[in-house]
Amino acid sequence: MDSKFIQREVMPQPICNGCIHYLGYGKCKAFDRIPKEFTTMKKEHKALIPGQKGDYVFEPKKQS
Repeated sequence: MDSKFIQREVMPQPICNGCIHYLGYGKCKAFDRIPKEFTTMKKEHKALIPGQKGDYVFEPKKQS
């Protein structure tokens, strides 16, 4: 095998990227640092949780 080719695992994009409240760099309007359970898609942010800011929950961006 040619050593200049490295096999990489394709990582899924966190669902946060598709939310209207996502600010980038792991931040959104609800969290200064989005909890790992959301970024790893183990949990969905459909309801308010203790410690978050405002009343923001996941809302998909409109398709253009």
